[in-house]
Amino acid sequence: MQRYKTEYDAQAGEFMRKWGVKIRRHFVGKMRYFPYDREPRNVWEITLERGDHGYSFAFGDSFANTQKSPRHEPSDYNILACASVDSRFDCADVRDMIDKYGCGEPGDQREFDILNRILLTSNEHSRKLREMFADCLDELRRFGDMADVNPKLRPELEPLTEKIQRHELRLQQYGEQLREKGGYKDYETQFAWDVLHKVMMTFEIHRWYDEYGCNDQDITALAIAACKKAGVL
Repeated sequence: MQRYKTEYDAQAGEFMRKWGVKIRRHFVGKMRYFPYDREPRNVWEITLERGDHGYSFAFGDSFANTQKSPRHEPSDYNILACASVDSRFDCADVRDMIDKYGCGEPGDQREFDILNRILLTSNEHSRKLREMFADCLDELRRFGDMADVNPKLRPELEPLTEKIQRHELRLQQYGEQLREKGGYKDYETQFAWDVLHKVMMTFEIHRWYDEYGCNDQDITALAIAACKKAGVL
């Protein structure tokens, strides 16, 4: 039996074995990859293979990995977690993308054209991932449960998930009511914070800011991940 360094490596290894997935990496170079990058990062060409099918895409690695010497490859788990998150991307137009992902408003036609290219590329990337993993998409998306959660907050994921599961039916009903009511900018964010306040005391949430040095975005990611793991989102 293969032994893994961490539980994340084990999760990735078991998924790849079960569904016949292979991951190949080719180092492209060090460059500014994302529009907001101020420093260059390692960029890789990642190829996912299943049977006779393969799909390649660019992967901007973390600054933490970029700073390691010798060069550190992105892990199977990180690649699959990012593929999980990317497979969820589905925006109708630039306005939809701005509302869902908080992209800045375009100041002129050039900036609008840049956002539109990102939209088209991201939708195509998401479509290809969904096609490639069509028979195991739900299992792939479990990698996204922790992909966006601040590592410092990850110990809180399971306890929060358990609290939410105790009120699963009531919270699912609340979600339906919220959708009907509308008036939110992003449903996932609004629902996750509403759930958080329903299952936790305010002082417990405030404790996270002091104990973990986190911010609103970190807690939002934690709450969304817990809601998804609990099956209410």
